[in-house]
Amino acid sequence: MFFSKLLRSRIEADTILVHSKDHFFGESVLQIPFFRSLRNRFPNAKITLGVSIGKSPYSGSLALVVKDYVDQIEENLEICIFPRNAIPFTSLPLKNRFFDIIIDLEKQWWRTLAVRRIPHKVFISASRHFLFSDRLPKSLKRPPRLIDQHFMLLEATCVKETSLSGFNWLNSEIRNWAFNQLPKGYRYIGLAIGSGDPKKTWPLENFLRLALILLKKGFRPVFFLGPSEERILQRVKKEFSDALVPGWKNGKFPSPSQLVALGERLDAFISNDSGMAHILAIAKTPHITLWGFTNAEKYRHCTETPHRQILAKEYDSTDVRVIPVEKVVDTLDELLVEIEH
Repeated sequence: MFFSKLLRSRIEADTILVHSKDHFFGESVLQIPFFRSLRNRFPNAKITLGVSIGKSPYSGSLALVVKDYVDQIEENLEICIFPRNAIPFTSLPLKNRFFDIIIDLEKQWWRTLAVRRIPHKVFISASRHFLFSDRLPKSLKRPPRLIDQHFMLLEATCVKETSLSGFNWLNSEIRNWAFNQLPKGYRYIGLAIGSGDPKKTWPLENFLRLALILLKKGFRPVFFLGPSEERILQRVKKEFSDALVPGWKNGKFPSPSQLVALGERLDAFISNDSGMAHILAIAKTPHITLWGFTNAEKYRHCTETPHRQILAKEYDSTDVRVIPVEKVVDTLDELLVEIEH
C-alpha cells in the first residue's frame, strides 16, 4: 500500500527535462498537445526539450507555436546513441544539470537507462511497462495512439490539468491571406504529395492522375509541398501550368499557421502519412490519409473531424504504392457525401 501510494504521489517541480531520441516534423506536430498539457500542469517550471539526434522543429518552423510551452531546447545531445551510453561512469551530456522531473519519450530500454543517468529527482518512462519509472499512471495498458501514450507519462505525475487553452493558430491577417490565395467561387481539394520519408509517399504520377480526375469533377486541386520539394513543384507545373501551390514562391514556404488557414479553405484533402497531414488536420478539414508500412492507428492525430484511412495492408502489402487511384477517388466521393449530409 505504501509503495503504491508513493508511485502515484503528486510531484512538485521547478525544472523538467523531456527527452526525445529524435524529433521529426510530423511527430513534433503530434506532440504539441502533450507539451501544452505539461505546461498547464507545471505553469512555473522551466521546461527543457532534449533531443539526442539532430534538431527539433521547435527551434525552427514551430518555434512560435511552442514558445509558451517549452523554455529551452537542447539539440544533438547524443545522450543515447549507442548501448554503451547506458554504462555508468562513461561520458554523459547534461551531467552537470539537475532536473526535478525527467520524462523520457523513448521505449528502447538501453536508451532509457542512458537518459536515467542524468541527475534528477523523479524519472518517468514507459519503457518496459514503466519498469524504470519512479511514478506510474493509473493503468499500465498502452493505448494505441502515440499521443495518448505520451499523456500516460503526464498522468504519472499525478498533477491534474486546470483550464486548458490552446495555441491560437489563426488571426484575421492570416485568414485574409489564405482567402486571397484560395478565393470564393471554387471547391478546393488539397493534395499533400510529399513526405519526409520517400517510403511513405504515394507515387507522384498517382497524385497527378488524381488531380486530372478532380478537375473533371469540377474541383480545383491545391498542391501542398514541403520546403525541400522544389523538384516536385517543377513537375507539377509542367503538368498543370496554372497549378495552385499557395505560398510556395521563390523558395519560400508557408508558415504552419498559414497552412492551417489554407486548410480551412479546402473541402477536403488527401495526404501521405506526413507532417503536412497533421498540420492541415488542425483546421478540422475532412481528409483521407494513405498508409503503407507505418502504424495508422498509432500515428493518428487527435483532431476530431471526418476522415478516412486507406491502408496498404488492405491489398496484402506494406507498400503505399499499391493503393489504386480508383480507391482514393471512391473514398473521396464517400467522404464528401458524408460531409454534405
